[in-house]
Amino acid sequence: MGLRDSDLDPLGPFAPRGGLELELDDAALPARAPAPAAAAPVEAPKARRPEPVEEPEGTPRRALELARHGDPPPFVLEGWYAIDVVRRNRALRQRLPELRRVKDQAQADLEVATLELGRALHAERDHPRAPELGSALRRANAAQKLTADHDAELERAREEARDQTAETVASIAHATEAVRPLSERARELRAQVVVYQQDFEAASRAIRDATAELDALAKSKSPDANRRIELEAGRTLRRGEADAAVAEIEARTPELSEVEAKILEIERASAKAKKVIEDVASALVRTEARIAKEAADGREKYERALVELADEAVRLRIDHAIAKPAAKLARLRYDTWAANVRELEAHEIALTLRHPTSLKRGWAQLAVLAVGALGWLVWFVT
Repeated sequence: MGLRDSDLDPLGPFAPRGGLELELDDAALPARAPAPAAAAPVEAPKARRPEPVEEPEGTPRRALELARHGDPPPFVLEGWYAIDVVRRNRALRQRLPELRRVKDQAQADLEVATLELGRALHAERDHPRAPELGSALRRANAAQKLTADHDAELERAREEARDQTAETVASIAHATEAVRPLSERARELRAQVVVYQQDFEAASRAIRDATAELDALAKSKSPDANRRIELEAGRTLRRGEADAAVAEIEARTPELSEVEAKILEIERASAKAKKVIEDVASALVRTEARIAKEAADGREKYERALVELADEAVRLRIDHAIAKPAAKLARLRYDTWAANVRELEAHEIALTLRHPTSLKRGWAQLAVLAVGALGWLVWFVT
């Protein structure tokens, strides 16, 4: 977790609690307070005023080690003590961000392990000792039922949407199959109409040409009778071809119109079916969003209930009896988190440990030395 074992051992539950012999100035510690019955696993107990040459009661030993807080230094070393306090505090502050990150990660791991312990305990709700969990177990059962109801509702909504979509898709497929022969027949009729239309247009051109040539012959001073007879016969023949083409077109037009109307009707029905599919999909999305929100609230309640279940099992000391592997992991995560919290607090407390009187005299000594060195330098230069 980013800390050496040697850093954590002094904080363990079985670490020695012996005192360090040192002396603090009266200003370094608050007024005397009664010692706590037992040190809290995480929060450091309040300190009390020490007797001379005794460890300040309530100050964690780890904080004393980090601060190198012992007896006040001799008078001649108080200047060096002031410098050492600054260097020590700088090093301690540099470690604080990493210690906070490690502590936060350990807390996240502990939350996950606690939730998993709750899941394991709830999965073993038929265990002979599970009834001892009482109301915590009943709340977990109720929260799980609510979550299961949401899941069942969501599955029903999806099943209905699937059925409706499948039915609509089947109708579209049936319509597609029905429109295929109609489309082929419509293409065939259109092709025939195009052919007869071309025949009609060709006959119409021949009639116009023959009529124009006959008009020219009528205006001629010496008309050719044989040519006129030939042109009149050809025009009559072409008129018959044109009439025949028109008859063929008119014979196919009703069927073509009917086929096209059926195709249009089927295509409209298919478009409506596709719109139904889109509406079903949109409705399902809205239903899923609603159920998902309700389910999220339900899962949150269920997870809170699982955490309460895990806390209750730990309080009753039956977590190992019901779900031993998960309980061991949760305990390991808790010990790691508590050790990291104590280490962080030890660093923060160490930053406050100093001998104020010695520190003030040390700064005074350093100031005197600096003034003396400056005076000597001025004298030497001049």
